[in-house]
Amino acid sequence: MKKGVIRVEANSDVGLGHATRAFSLCEMLSNDSSISLAFREMPSKLKKEFGLLSCDLICLKDINPSEEYSYLKSVLGDIDFVIVDGYSFLDYFKLDVKSSGVKLILIDDNTEISIKADLLINHSPGLRKTNYPLYKESNLCLGLDFALLRSDFLKDNFYSDEVNDNPKKDGVLVCLGGSDPLKISNLIVKALLSKTKEVIHCVLGELNSNFNNYDMSQFIDNRLFLYQGLSALEMRKLMLSANVGICSSSTISLECIASRLPILVGWSVDNQKNIYDGITNKDLAIGLGNFDNIQEEQIVDSVMSLVADEKSRNRMIDSQISHLDLRSSTRIKKAILEN
Repeated sequence: MKKGVIRVEANSDVGLGHATRAFSLCEMLSNDSSISLAFREMPSKLKKEFGLLSCDLICLKDINPSEEYSYLKSVLGDIDFVIVDGYSFLDYFKLDVKSSGVKLILIDDNTEISIKADLLINHSPGLRKTNYPLYKESNLCLGLDFALLRSDFLKDNFYSDEVNDNPKKDGVLVCLGGSDPLKISNLIVKALLSKTKEVIHCVLGELNSNFNNYDMSQFIDNRLFLYQGLSALEMRKLMLSANVGICSSSTISLECIASRLPILVGWSVDNQKNIYDGITNKDLAIGLGNFDNIQEEQIVDSVMSLVADEKSRNRMIDSQISHLDLRSSTRIKKAILEN
């Protein structure tokens, strides 16, 4: 059995997206390899979830950054592959792995990458080998065929008992990621509450404290439901039951697409731009542009237009089915373990 390490961080600065993708990798790989998760920061709830997958958790908080990889080798012995999901803030670790000769796999949704790895996975749709001049095509796993999604989102919704449990689609799902530092979800919720009659299901990430004045256990104004700390299965059920959604163009948007939910998407940080361009160009979502510049009127008009247009929603769902086939885990596992 091969031995692998996944290096990741999860905190209010980098959000939870890297950890979510790491969780999907642990699900894909843990039956066929021994996986250790290495981090400096990780919310306690996520640690428990990773523990349920039988992943070894290694905290590097007290280790000098320049000694992280040597410390992991001293703890684990021989390592067959290392997966790093993080941008330039983890470049020091990537270089240490590369110099050791161990297989290095990068998870990155940017295209400007200066470190050449043995394998690079970017699930942003629409990218080509020309976006990566340092890489051979055989070292690239690009697009939705390699979507890094948790197993609950890789089920065929239309042949699932869950559909029968949620026969009526209703309401607007709002989810802006793990921390939402710009309080975009607050702006969207305020606009929809004040100017529409839609039921709102607002999902808050584990690090989002923007709604602390609300009681999470009850609905507000009879139309707003707040959720926090949902499991992947609970999140999927919300997506299956909603009529439309608004989310950031991050992994959460791909989870919505896998759940065949018509969505409006925006971006607020540069690493979300490739997914934004890819899914809007392929008609898998409707683009709202940069969330930094969004206005209440645009939110309301865009939501109500999609709610009122069943044909547009159905066309979007057809495109989602066509472009994301829910079999990415098989391809990713093969690329990591067999190549």
